[in-house]
Amino acid sequence: MEIMKVSFITTILNEEKTINDLLDSLQQQTQKPDEIIIIDAGSTDQTIKLIKSHSLKTKLIIKKGFNPSQARNFAIKQAKHSILALSDAGCRLDKHWLKRITQPFKNKQVDAVAGFYLPDAKTVFQKCLAPFVVVIPDKLDKKTFLP
Repeated sequence: MEIMKVSFITTILNEEKTINDLLDSLQQQTQKPDEIIIIDAGSTDQTIKLIKSHSLKTKLIIKKGFNPSQARNFAIKQAKHSILALSDAGCRLDKHWLKRITQPFKNKQVDAVAGFYLPDAKTVFQKCLAPFVVVIPDKLDKKTFLP
């Protein structure tokens, strides 16, 4: 059986408050990515320093002024592997996320897989806003969900 190799991609800009959570959650995955590519659009805070000091090995590329779409497309071209797993900075991934999101690719007819995330709301305002900006599991309709 062919082993699937996975490139994880994320784009960032000034994520000093959230980057360690993302990197820690990648480190704790039950299936580790074979490559981690981070495209930074020119952070001016401590984001780069935090990435470089983290124990997780990453390929960090700075592309000042890139928007998220440009950064993702650039990262995709840099990826070594055909299975690409993308997530946004500011996220904390469930420890089984990578395994679950790549599992469907064992079926050769699958071309793309998408998922959703739960909000990490802390304040009352964030909790009130959450249903309007993320897909709530009990409202997920697999026939109409467009990630």
